[in-house]
Amino acid sequence: MAQYTLHFAEDALVLEAPLLRGSSSVLRVSLEPDSLKPHVALEARSAALEQSASRTMSVFAILGIVELFRGPYLAVVTRARAVVRNGPGGAEICQVVAADFFPVPKPSSAAPSAPLSPLQHRLEAKFLDMLHSVVDTRTLYYSHNYDITQTAQRIALLGQRLAPRTPEFKLDGGGFWEAPRHPDGKPIFTNEQSLASRADPRFFWNLNMSHAFAAARLDDWVHPVICGYVAVRHNVPIEVDGPSALSLTYLFISRRSRTRQGTRFNLRGLDAEGNAANFVETEQILLPQAGEVVDPNAVVQTVLSRRHVLASLEALAVDESRQGRLPHKADSFQDDVMCMPYAAMEFALQEVNRSNANTMSVLYAGTPALKTRRGKLGKLQDGLNSVTRYFINNFSDANKQDAINLFLGDFSVSSLGKTEDVFARDAGDETLASVFFKLVFVFLAVFMLGAVFGTTSPSANFTAATLTTMVLILSVAAHALRKGLSPAFVSKPRFIRADL
Repeated sequence: MAQYTLHFAEDALVLEAPLLRGSSSVLRVSLEPDSLKPHVALEARSAALEQSASRTMSVFAILGIVELFRGPYLAVVTRARAVVRNGPGGAEICQVVAADFFPVPKPSSAAPSAPLSPLQHRLEAKFLDMLHSVVDTRTLYYSHNYDITQTAQRIALLGQRLAPRTPEFKLDGGGFWEAPRHPDGKPIFTNEQSLASRADPRFFWNLNMSHAFAAARLDDWVHPVICGYVAVRHNVPIEVDGPSALSLTYLFISRRSRTRQGTRFNLRGLDAEGNAANFVETEQILLPQAGEVVDPNAVVQTVLSRRHVLASLEALAVDESRQGRLPHKADSFQDDVMCMPYAAMEFALQEVNRSNANTMSVLYAGTPALKTRRGKLGKLQDGLNSVTRYFINNFSDANKQDAINLFLGDFSVSSLGKTEDVFARDAGDETLASVFFKLVFVFLAVFMLGAVFGTTSPSANFTAATLTTMVLILSVAAHALRKGLSPAFVSKPRFIRADL
């Protein structure tokens, strides 16, 4: 995995690219003295590091710049893990394990700014924790040498000439991004573009963080990040008729859209432009041992994925041998769509799709997917997950929703006033903690009254206190439902826009 060197200078953050280490140019991230806005520029190494850096560290990727109360923060990946090492075209796909946000130093010539209020300090720390919580899900992925926001099929059909983030790009009849062209028919955008400039904006999760780099025409330093699930299975054997066997690499990628992304109870349906909430694109790629993409298929339903994988295997066998080493396997699939004639591929397909379903379910609903198994243990596990979902969705998902909106740039910290506490609860709202402490107080009060004035044993007092508390809980719950007061107990996201 490529590593950048981050230098912490007195008035700037300086980045050295892995392939340019020791060269004369580095990337300098600083603040403009007048406006204190982020300034990104290439500078001579000697000038950018004329003052010795206080420290240096290695980072794996650059996410962009986030602006909070204190000012701009440089977002970088500090820990990563290679998930795919030899993907399409030799691509390496990495999982973001940890990221950090470093404040950009103020220049010495800048005028002193007003200090942050205690409220702003508290909110700043909470905002940083929320950004880290998105990274900590370990569902962010990037690549140094492959456009992970695009499917292999779109890349192949467009000849790797992909439209950038401009209003001109559109969908053609087949649903693929169509690159604008000159009047003479030649494509405007070519394979020489940076990954960030040609990335699909639907799945470019750090798009909002890359604006300062794009404005300076230096977005080739930014690594487009997707949110989803990536898995690879190597040397999957394909049983064939005859002494020889075929083995494949099975690559699975799912991408969550950055438009209308959220949690189960907080974001549903479509917006005015037809964007569906929590849309996920799923892609499967089959690679022979030589590493060439044979037939990429983007599918969603399991039955369709089985049929597409089978078709890919059929095409691969015919192309490899020209003799059709896998004859008539598709015909057997027509008889039973839930039975694939290739056991190893079937196992890999089920395993990866199961893991993907669990990952997407945790992100959306808070627990792994409900398996709807028929056994007692399966039913108990599904019941436990359902109860867990109820509490997570009602009492904890609001913070997750706010973290997603903050990371994607759907909420701007600059819109808050100096004395505005965006997390202040509305009058009459109850927190889960406050309700819990009130119930504990009721239980202890009933128990102590029984112990002081009653004549029964402590165990009987405990039973009476427990029953009294349960009756009180049911009575309050019934009253709240009847009067429509239940929203007062449910946590509400603060960063959702009205148009979402």
